[in-house]
Amino acid sequence: MAPGAMHAEVELGIWLSSIESFVGTAAHPFVDKMNMRGLDWSGDVALTGSGLVMSAKLLSDLTAAAMIDAGTSTLTLDEFDSLTDAVGDIFNITETISRAKPISFNEWRAFSRLVTNALNSTPAFEKVVRSAIRAGQANVPHRLHELTLRDSLSFGDRFDLSVIVPGFSRILNWLGVVEKMLAADAPLKSSLLVFARVYEDTLDLVGHINRRLQRLEDEDAELFRALDSASYIASIELRKVFDQELAGLVAVRSAITVYARTETAFASLRDNIQQILVGIAKLIDPNVEPAEIFPVISQKLDSSLKLRSELAAMVKLVRAAEESESKNIADDKLNAFLTGPVRSLFYKDRESVERFVEEILRTRDRKDLVPILHRFGAYLETLFSHVNNRTVLREHPFE
Repeated sequence: MAPGAMHAEVELGIWLSSIESFVGTAAHPFVDKMNMRGLDWSGDVALTGSGLVMSAKLLSDLTAAAMIDAGTSTLTLDEFDSLTDAVGDIFNITETISRAKPISFNEWRAFSRLVTNALNSTPAFEKVVRSAIRAGQANVPHRLHELTLRDSLSFGDRFDLSVIVPGFSRILNWLGVVEKMLAADAPLKSSLLVFARVYEDTLDLVGHINRRLQRLEDEDAELFRALDSASYIASIELRKVFDQELAGLVAVRSAITVYARTETAFASLRDNIQQILVGIAKLIDPNVEPAEIFPVISQKLDSSLKLRSELAAMVKLVRAAEESESKNIADDKLNAFLTGPVRSLFYKDRESVERFVEEILRTRDRKDLVPILHRFGAYLETLFSHVNNRTVLREHPFE
């Protein structure tokens, strides 16, 4: 299969499996569980439709490629036709239901069952999802894969890691679709479909780890501690992301808010899964460097070091300007601060910094400026604390 077609087929499998998860119980993390039956579910139906549109586009491209060369896909033309019909039928029903607002919980539940049954009644659906799962599990970083095959590991440890490591790698592959959408500045509401799949897969993996821990007798064993840590980190991060960043996002209209919260949710999940996998690598070889597993970590370390240094310097400037009766921060220093490492902040933090700087630049009256400088300094100190607590800076204390 050609690399481009393979990638498109994997992406198709990710979107279809994400739709299946979203219309299942995995959609519940996005809503108020206490008032689930009183909600209007029309936004969820519309999101399902957006995922179907993406799937239909991928199907069209893959079918066209397969008609030219049948070797470009694992699906036959007949399987493409059956899957295209299923997606088209579901989309037509979605469009019809979307005209009736509000949509009750019972109507959403009936719609969800219809979507699930329609997808699972098409053998090509399971085939393309399996293809995406295999691709995700094969996405284990090369260095980590080598470490998990070491003879120094017992057979039982190798078996456990052969399930857990590919499982987390598959979730990273799912998150790669969200990363692609963020980079392309694409509409992000539909990324909730992918997050639903990530939620479901992470819960399954944590459940597997916890069952394995129950069977391990030696709680002081290194593997036990590593798996216990992985389970704890994944559970806590999942709860934080879905309770804080993604909760209620279906109903949010502001594109800026959607972008900011999606970016934070994506980065939090990705960074913590990478942390888990690096921890497993260090369990096998304590001398392994995080950047050997994920080269991007070295870039994050460099940008975090520069950002922390810039924040510390700006805090000093702001506090000095606040305490002085005549001293102010030069405009060029504020502008340089904005165009420097600050650009690596999350959007919501970057936007806050930009608003403070704009306010300082246009305020010339000393009496009005001092309170702004005070608030800016307090905000920067909080931001510095958050940056300094990044995992990538754990072994690099601030001096």
